[in-house]
Amino acid sequence: MTSRAAQTRTLAPHAALREDQGSLQAAFSPQQSSSTLLRQRCRSMDSTLRKLWQTPSGTDASAADHLTLVAVGGYGRGTLFPGSDIDLLILTPSSDLTAIQKHFIEAFLTKLWDLQMQVGHSVRGVEECLQEARQDLGVATTLLESRYLAGSRPLLQQLSDALQENPPWPPPLFFAAKLAERENRHTRCSNTAFHLEPNLKEGPGALRDIHH
Repeated sequence: MTSRAAQTRTLAPHAALREDQGSLQAAFSPQQSSSTLLRQRCRSMDSTLRKLWQTPSGTDASAADHLTLVAVGGYGRGTLFPGSDIDLLILTPSSDLTAIQKHFIEAFLTKLWDLQMQVGHSVRGVEECLQEARQDLGVATTLLESRYLAGSRPLLQQLSDALQENPPWPPPLFFAAKLAERENRHTRCSNTAFHLEPNLKEGPGALRDIHH
């Protein structure tokens, strides 16, 4: 008899994702840790994205090997909550994309939107990533949590090497900036977790504090 996992692999990406998420939802129990389910949900999303990335049409096929699909931010950490955005970086060899590369990226993102995924994405070359990271603490943070999904591994390694050789933020400055960011965030939430409806993502002791 064919196992459920084997059956899932034979389904179309959108059907496999629906089946996986339905199974995870059915497996949820208040009596058990949710960590395992969050990691499984992330792996299911990884599998879906790789299938969509690796099934381009016509002349777009070569583009999949020269670009890199990278999980960043919360998704890059390897856990995925229901309702969370899918944070993606599409890494390119240069800032000047070919017509084939542009068409491939547009087609890939359209597939995600057709599946009603909540996608946060950026399309950047290595040097563009470094420039944005120097100017934006949030971008620098998301790049620290980058994780390979599909496409060119050497291109992502090039970015990782560049970040290590010339960090966009010196460690003491980065640490101080993150502390200031946290204080500003807590201030926006009135510096208390004891609200009738506390902000479970941004408030003191909430998810942002746990993740950072």
